[in-house]
Amino acid sequence: MKTKKFNSFFGLLLAMGTASAVFTACDDNDPQPTLSVAPATIEATAAAASYPVAVASSDTWVATVSTDSEWCTLDAISTEGLTVNVAANTEGTTRSATVTISSGKLSKQVTVTQAAGEAALSVSPTAIPATAGEAAYSIAVASNGSWKATVSSESEWCTISPATGTGDGTITVNVAKNGAITTRSATITVILGSFPEQVITVTQAATAGEPTLSVSPTAISATAGEATHSIAVASNGTGMWRATVSSGAEWCTISPAMGIGKKTITVNVAENNTINDRSATITVTLGSLLKAITVTQAAGKAALSDITAKVSTGGITVDAVKVSIWDYDGDSKEEIVIAKGKYENGGFTLNLLTPVPAQYLEPLFDETPEGITVSNPKATGFGFSEIAAYNGEDNVGEFRYGYESGDTHIETSFTYVDRDVNVTGSFPNPYGDIIFNCSFKKGWNKMYLIESIKSSTISVEISSTEPSGLKWFFDEWVLDYVSPTRVAKVAKPLFGGVSVWLNP
Repeated sequence: MKTKKFNSFFGLLLAMGTASAVFTACDDNDPQPTLSVAPATIEATAAAASYPVAVASSDTWVATVSTDSEWCTLDAISTEGLTVNVAANTEGTTRSATVTISSGKLSKQVTVTQAAGEAALSVSPTAIPATAGEAAYSIAVASNGSWKATVSSESEWCTISPATGTGDGTITVNVAKNGAITTRSATITVILGSFPEQVITVTQAATAGEPTLSVSPTAISATAGEATHSIAVASNGTGMWRATVSSGAEWCTISPAMGIGKKTITVNVAENNTINDRSATITVTLGSLLKAITVTQAAGKAALSDITAKVSTGGITVDAVKVSIWDYDGDSKEEIVIAKGKYENGGFTLNLLTPVPAQYLEPLFDETPEGITVSNPKATGFGFSEIAAYNGEDNVGEFRYGYESGDTHIETSFTYVDRDVNVTGSFPNPYGDIIFNCSFKKGWNKMYLIESIKSSTISVEISSTEPSGLKWFFDEWVLDYVSPTRVAKVAKPLFGGVSVWLNP
């Protein structure tokens, strides 16, 4: 801190240019000390100049300037004040200093704010031709203020240090090796306030050679469940590579579908609810280069062996569950038990008969409707949707697995087929199309009849993909006879009754 002390005894020396003086401005008869200065603020221009400050004090006073303000100095003029001298501001930013005038316990401050000088900024060179190898280069910065430097986005191969500075300085530019067969460039921008930005272009040479493209792995073996896999892609060009999935493989999606250089493609596969393995091909191309990745997904779950449920009977006593086929011969009938189990602890496990004897199986259709495709026309099957509930020998109700809400009804049929088979397609009905989308494995499967009613249209889909929201129901039987819908064996094919059911 610079200090100037003034006293009236040294007034003559002050007039002769002495660096410091002390002025006595006190009245021994005045018991109250006083101190005042004017002005309290000085708004200085950027040019060198002097500004007077009037001081009135009843005692000796001392003036000091805040540290780090060498550009601001003080000179004494007379017993009535001092002069504040400011050097020219050659920096591109404003600056300030504080002059403190003290007399005993009293003090006053004068704030000096000097306007910014005209900003100046230049760089050299403005272009850097870099070789293909790793290297470092320098940029000279000439400035009268605080500057900041940045590198253009997507130029990770080019870095700078330092990124900020004040006054003159040097920026070191580091470039990584360019393994690509094409040149690349980056832009370094240096700014100082509102002064026009300075731009340096860095252009790095390419590595000689042919373009390359590689992927890993080239084959993905996916399980039947929903899963995510990765493919590493690497290319030495700055050109954009693109990835596509073969048509008809909506169950397999990729992200991203394009990129430059090294990237990772995420492959998402949906759950395979079909009985067959399935495959898709992901193709990555860069110019004339092509790489293929085969995605093979395993078939869906194996056929059912039992049915397990937790379901309340609402206070109705139930101790056993059973599914039967009634084989009629004239007035006599024979019960063939397809599945049975105990009802206990609020639920049951139904052990399914496997295989179901061939004499109890029916063709899927008596005549396959136009628009329906059956992958194995020789397939036969059997299905049931209700599970009879017993209390001793009394049939007291039935269990079923489905969904009911408003105009939507879903019924689950537990279906046995004697071989793997797919049933797909649709055929018209007076109330709306009936859509089949079923994929069965040999043995027991689940089939869902999904009915939606809208106005006069009934939308029906028969699918092997389980919808959400299904739950178990218990229906108490209040009639004293067995409804025909509750005996398993019917004199028509497995799917033969669908159109009849829709046309009462």
